[in-house]
Amino acid sequence: MSAFLPTTAASKLEERIDGAVLVDGLPVRLVLSVPMAPYAWPRPHAAKRGGIYMPKAAKEAKKELQTHLIRLTAGLPPMEGPVRFDYTFFRAIKRDNRKNGDGDNYEKWLWDSAIGILFVDDRQITKWSGEIDEAEVARVDLTLESRR
Repeated sequence: MSAFLPTTAASKLEERIDGAVLVDGLPVRLVLSVPMAPYAWPRPHAAKRGGIYMPKAAKEAKKELQTHLIRLTAGLPPMEGPVRFDYTFFRAIKRDNRKNGDGDNYEKWLWDSAIGILFVDDRQITKWSGEIDEAEVARVDLTLESRR
């Protein structure tokens, strides 16, 4: 014999799955480490015949990040409602004088790549913080939490 239990704030089922906290099957907190170097999202380029285009490298970096996010979230649905998004971009320790991207370009790449995977739309992000650091191995660490 099964009993019907109404779902209330006090009776919501919480479970943890590899860096994710779920309540009633929906993610409310994700902690992920993406094993790739941060990418500085460029401005669109003007095409010779009019219009604009994104460089091939930018499209490839977005697709690579999306592939990592899909794998790391293991099919979880995107968060709905307002979210807090915190992240650290770890660049490989600089061994030469090549130019590195800046924070707002990294954020644009991350936010646009995560749409439909971590959250439904980037307009849901109501609080965020980011930083840039160096490490032996480049990566992007992020935490996403529901603000409901």
